Amino acid sequence: MTNVEHERFTQIESDDFMSDPLGLDSNTNTESSNLNNENLKFTSSYKIIILGEQSVGKTSILSRFIDNKFEKQYQCTLSLENKNKNLRLDENNIAQLQIWDTAGEERFRNIVSSYYRGAHGIMMVYDITDLETFENLNSWLNEIAKNASENVYKILVGNKCDMEKDRKVTYQQGEEFAKEHKMFFFETSAKDSINVQEAFETMTKEIIKENDENVLKKKKHDIIINDEAHKSIKTKGCC
Repeated sequence: MTNVEHERFTQIESDDFMSDPLGLDSNTNTESSNLNNENLKFTSSYKIIILGEQSVGKTSILSRFIDNKFEKQYQCTLSLENKNKNLRLDENNIAQLQIWDTAGEERFRNIVSSYYRGAHGIMMVYDITDLETFENLNSWLNEIAKNASENVYKILVGNKCDMEKDRKVTYQQGEEFAKEHKMFFFETSAKDSINVQEAFETMTKEIIKENDENVLKKKKHDIIINDEAHKSIKTKGCC
């Protein structure tokens, strides 16, 4: 598939997400949902992208979260893949998540960039046993700044914390980077199922919280504008 063909395809995918966030009318995999789709009242739908260098474990994190599985044999993601999950946050809140697993190789960057459109959250992943994947996080932040919404929520994940003896990036380094860029931080192990669920749940809750705050700010802004307009009309009397 050429870049032009893929751009046309990604536009279709983006439009489809707005009308059918979970792909329930398509062939998108929904079998791994943790809830029965029947009789559910979803309170929110969100598109999430997982970014990071090749082999940091993005696909493994997604597989652990969606299917609670870990594949020992490494398989490189070619271009993009997506899976869906219905996440119950509490008795009254069920979030629909459409999660995109992206290829980390440089040759796929132009293709991946079109998938930032409409994203509510981005999970940035590095490998704690590979210093270069951590050092390249700034490059990914630049990609996000160029292609994603200004208000997109970001979370930092240091994967493979089960490989402590091979660690090249300290917990403190990851934590400091996250604080500098105002992100939540988790160290995870897709292999041992450490903090994967917690990372996605925290991310989803923060996205909801941020969206609610933005809605509240907009309402306050509209009230101020309407109030000023009302005052302006009143002061235009002749006497």
